[in-house]
Parts: sequence; structure tokens; C-alpha cells
Amino acid sequence: PNMGGLDDNASQIVLRGTTENLTKADAIVREFIKKNYIEEVQISAEDEPTLLTGRSESPINKLAAEYGVELSLNRSKLVVQAKGEKEKVQSAVKRLNQFLHGGDGHTVSRIAVTQQALGVVIGRSGSKRAELEKKHEGVNL
Repeated sequence: PNMGGLDDNASQIVLRGTTENLTKADAIVREFIKKNYIEEVQISAEDEPTLLTGRSESPINKLAAEYGVELSLNRSKLVVQAKGEKEKVQSAVKRLNQFLHGGDGHTVSRIAVTQQALGVVIGRSGSKRAELEKKHEGVNL
């Protein structure tokens, strides 16, 4: 849902004061709204660790840096909130959805494995996973 812009159905902000102060306040409010556009993306429980693994190098942090937006994950609602300038937010949300669901040349593949095989693929403290992701740039496990 779009929660960052004002449309025909939105409430109004009423400013009162001197003409000079109103002009300044109006500019400040409009700039704030412009820089704080918000969209939310619903994710699945299995997407959460995928987005957060890697700490500062996690997919969610890389996307935020790449698009110049704030991305935050609400774990209780399983929602990623994107905040920033409208065009940047929309681009980041599009890329996030591609990462999670595929599309535009990006693919998501699910491979059934046993618990034992999963441990081998991930490795101790994620070492094998990190090695595979480094070796095959652009692929996330």
C-alpha cells in the first residue's frame, strides 16, 4: 500500500500563520513527503532469513544501498517497508520482488534436500554457503 504520498482521497494538512512562514512550512512539508514515500512488500517466513543473512552484506542491505532507500523488515508482520523518494522506492520494490519471486530475467528455484544434505550445502556457520555465493556471483542460497 502507498502510505507516503497524498492523493485525491487523502487527508489534508492545514497550515496557519504568516504568509512568509506558511511558504517556508509548505516547502518543508512537501520536501518531507517527497523524501518519505513508503511502500510495503509482504514476504513469506522462508524469505526472512534469505533477506537478512550476511549482516551488512545481506540482500536487504545491498538493495537499500543500491537504490538509496531505507529497507526495514517487520518480522512480526513479515513485511519489508521501503522508504525514500518515490521513484527510488518503486525501483527498489520492483527489484526486491524480482529477488523474491523471479521475473525480468531473474529466476527462483527450490530444490528439495534432506536435512543432512542441507547441512553440507550450508557448511559450518554458513561457510559453504558463502563460498558458493562468492563463486557464483549474483546467486543467493
